[in-house]
Amino acid sequence: YTSRPSQDIAAKLHLCSTSISSLAPLTKLMPSPYCATEVLDVSRNELGDDAMVEWCQGIVVNTRKQNNLFRNHHTPPVTIRLSQLILRECGVRNKGCKALAEMMMTPLSDTTTPILAITTLDLSKNDIDEEGLMALSEALGWKGCTLEDLDLSRCNINQHNKGVESLARSLLQRSKNQEAASSSNPMAFSSPRLGLIRGLVTLKLSGNQLCPNSINALAECLNGCKHDDNSSDYYFPSLKSLFLNDTNLNANSAKKLAHALKLNTVIVTLSLRDNYG
Repeated sequence: YTSRPSQDIAAKLHLCSTSISSLAPLTKLMPSPYCATEVLDVSRNELGDDAMVEWCQGIVVNTRKQNNLFRNHHTPPVTIRLSQLILRECGVRNKGCKALAEMMMTPLSDTTTPILAITTLDLSKNDIDEEGLMALSEALGWKGCTLEDLDLSRCNINQHNKGVESLARSLLQRSKNQEAASSSNPMAFSSPRLGLIRGLVTLKLSGNQLCPNSINALAECLNGCKHDDNSSDYYFPSLKSLFLNDTNLNANSAKKLAHALKLNTVIVTLSLRDNYG
């Protein structure tokens, strides 16, 4: 780029009737140093997994190309400003979730800054199976993951899906690793561009018929863990808001969640509406 356009590209894009052919140009547009887009909303478009895979791979490839170009001119690496990715009801399934997870775990030029440092990911009303949730869990556990708000409402997560249990374990393990690292290296979970990376703050699972084991795993996650066997102090996951409306919650799981609230000093919102078990 030899000159700066008169205006930055819009800070919010809402695309209608989007297909794979019209989404693809964004892979070249977004790594541009002049693209100010912070919110990309492609809700209610039948993109499907193939479009999602192509978009994620294109973002990685084109960002690296841009950085190689600018590196030759001794300029700072290009960083995509996008922070909110809204993919509500877009036909995203397991392959799309895997592509998103891989992109979120792809570092820019160091080991802690991802190419796409999104803080909000809305995947509500997509059919996401166990395999897709496992991939997202892996991304959440990576120390460079910047995701703070994850919406998986009405994703047809059923009682046979163990992905929620994996999410819960990942959140607690990340907190454990972050706590252990902070004593020796306070900046271990940070990046030069983003500063301290907090971890997931809001998780929405409403409208999924979860099995008791899944909800119990979330309760165990909220329980936290002791610093060590000889300590009375606990560390807790970063989660501040958990939405479990209409999730087939039974009385036993509700008791486990209530017990967790007696210990957890971090969570401020726990929504359990429309459960009649």
